[in-house]
Amino acid sequence: MYFRYLIAIIIFLSTDRLICQSNYFIHVSNGYSLFVAKNTKVKSLSIIKPQVIYGGGFNIEKDIGKKNLLILGFEYSEKGARGGDIGLFRIVEGLVKSYYLDIPILFGYKIKQNAYLIIGFNNSIIMESEVRLNRYAQYNMDLRLGFNYNFYKRISLISTYDIGLTPVIFKNGTNLYNQRLLFGIRYKMNRKK
Repeated sequence: MYFRYLIAIIIFLSTDRLICQSNYFIHVSNGYSLFVAKNTKVKSLSIIKPQVIYGGGFNIEKDIGKKNLLILGFEYSEKGARGGDIGLFRIVEGLVKSYYLDIPILFGYKIKQNAYLIIGFNNSIIMESEVRLNRYAQYNMDLRLGFNYNFYKRISLISTYDIGLTPVIFKNGTNLYNQRLLFGIRYKMNRKK
């Protein structure tokens, strides 16, 4: 339901003025994804083996002050973990991957002219999944923390860590949350400073 509001915010912010005064980036990334399992019955926390993942997308950055940025985008990404025993149930052996359309709404804070910190929310819509459980979440939300460094005119490096706020799988009192660490490279498509 909250995605309706998210889409409305993106449409509202996508006015001609915002688009004309923004920077556009495409990016590719890879990193590690894992599940964090929280059992509500016995109050336990366990981490499931990570797996290598890939992603990519498009972002718009808009200056909203001397040191602040608004960052909106669309990304295609993988999330998941290696299968095995999780809490009170078993997930398939091997790699467990899900494919998402991510819609991040982020804020950046410039700590130097060519570097900034990132914080915000990453909203994900599941496109396809290898997991077939009864109550698989179609949407999930992550808290995203990150760092971006512009090391050449139009090329920058980015690192982000997503912490799952909503469970993606819940069964028998155990909730699984996505978490991932990504490293990527971005290319600025326009020439605006």
